[in-house]
Amino acid sequence: MNLEKTSINAPEKILIIRLSSIGDILLSTAFIRQLRESYPKAQIDFVVKDIYKDLLLFNPHINELYSLKLDKGAKELFELKGLLNKKSYDVVLDLHNNLRSNILKYGISAAKIYSIKKEKLKQLLYVRFKINYYDDETPIPIRYLSVGKDLGVSDDGKGLELFWNRDQILSAEKKVSSLGLKVNDSFICLAPGAGFYTKRWPEEKFEDLVDLIQADKNILFSKFYYIVTSIVPEINILAPTPNREAIFSMRRLVSCA
Repeated sequence: MNLEKTSINAPEKILIIRLSSIGDILLSTAFIRQLRESYPKAQIDFVVKDIYKDLLLFNPHINELYSLKLDKGAKELFELKGLLNKKSYDVVLDLHNNLRSNILKYGISAAKIYSIKKEKLKQLLYVRFKINYYDDETPIPIRYLSVGKDLGVSDDGKGLELFWNRDQILSAEKKVSSLGLKVNDSFICLAPGAGFYTKRWPEEKFEDLVDLIQADKNILFSKFYYIVTSIVPEINILAPTPNREAIFSMRRLVSCA
């Protein structure tokens, strides 16, 4: 729904806050696009932690991307808040709803603020102790949509998206070549790891996944090269086999990994 054609109160300046992490930011890309479809002429800005900014750096639906380094701790957080306050946003959409995002949004000059609803006790029990009290399993992109429901944002069914430019492609090709691989080789990239230990897949699950990939008759690779990127030292999760020719690590060589 494009409310710009039907409402004189269509927002001209919109701020989205989602600070981390990789998966959640990627899951927000559908919402960003859907918001842009509803308000094609609006300025849509986004706040994210600096280490994850590459995920949104070339997103054409974002006008300005603010990255938060936190090198200076709370000082940098309040400096950014002061900058955002000067923008006089019509709408702030908080897809994170944690301490830092609350500091950023409350008290700034904004006509309306919408925040994602989080059942924090249930989340704590599930993440820390694997005790599940959730009644349903609403996908994260749909939960993000609920934040924009009053703005008429609706699901376009196009899924998630990721954008990059030619320089990033060339950089990736260079890093692959540095491992002794040819750019045209067939390889699969695995990215094990998560911020919380209880969110990480057990090592044996990656072995099972690789076995499923190699058993898939629709994947016509004669040899399987595996590149593992991770923020945690899990390079040994895969054992070499005759059909799994080599395992390469790009840990610490790529951003967001």
